[in-house]
Amino acid sequence: MPLVSIIAPVYNVERFVAQCIESVIAQTFQDWEFILIDDGATDRSGIICDEYAAKDRRIKVVHKANTGLSDSRNLGLGMASADIISFIDSDDWMEPDMLEKMYRTLMDTGADIAVCGVFKDYPGKRTFKCPLKQDTMLTRDQALFLIMDDKRIYSYVWDKLYRKEMLVEKMPSRMYEDYSTTPKWFSHAKSVAICNVPLYHYRQRKGSIDHHVNPQRSVDFFRAEQERYKFLVDNDLLPEYQHYFRNKVLRIGVRMAKEASRCGRSTEELLKYVEPIRESVAAYLPADRRLLKSKNCRRLNILLKDPAKFIRRAIFTGKFKIESHPKMF
Repeated sequence: MPLVSIIAPVYNVERFVAQCIESVIAQTFQDWEFILIDDGATDRSGIICDEYAAKDRRIKVVHKANTGLSDSRNLGLGMASADIISFIDSDDWMEPDMLEKMYRTLMDTGADIAVCGVFKDYPGKRTFKCPLKQDTMLTRDQALFLIMDDKRIYSYVWDKLYRKEMLVEKMPSRMYEDYSTTPKWFSHAKSVAICNVPLYHYRQRKGSIDHHVNPQRSVDFFRAEQERYKFLVDNDLLPEYQHYFRNKVLRIGVRMAKEASRCGRSTEELLKYVEPIRESVAAYLPADRRLLKSKNCRRLNILLKDPAKFIRRAIFTGKFKIESHPKMF
């Protein structure tokens, strides 16, 4: 039985999937299985996966109808035979020592989840970001706060290594499935280890889900933010910070209404997306002005009273800033 199962959904990435697969084959840690889920690709992606599987018995390929990223990851989890789980997106790639460093971190610390830094690869440019200033062990609550805050530990699934028993909840079949699910997985961990070096390459390209201009995308993100907060409250997690995260829902609601407003459609059409956000936002009032800057309070008021006016103003204003987080440790 392999020590690590790696799961990758594959859909119309024929230009990139070979690099993804090659980066797994090139790992210094070799005791893995690689589960490639062809999610009904209409290009040569599935064929390329089959070609690699024919050469390496550790690579498994499943072909299915297109049902989305979440279903593919859930299917891969059901197939995984290892006790340690890794994810990769099929247009991204790993540093050669990613699995070795992350696996060693998990084993040496006894943590339930390990998190590493991420390269963002743009055409002709590369940046990187690491979670903290050094390798660190976090308690469950420290890690849960950071992933809920989404500023130093992000809610991607692929910059982490998990003990399989952490992955209790299935991913919902909608956009931002990872954003709504990873905090739930973190809530099951006794501790989380930070491997504070960039090891995962996140390709930035036009046409990816993260860069698709679609007002429904903003509605789905806000829905995921609400689901995260509800999970905290329903499970009595981080009770001393629930007030902060309730106000974060308000900030994200204003921001997503703004992003939806800038999708280049008519005000009438955009109201179909902004109105549901406005209706949901009202449930989280009153706002705490200490956690919501005055200009965001003004924008929130406009959103609540006159969403059409909010849309018109959002088109001509700059980005809305989100208040910095309180220190937890």
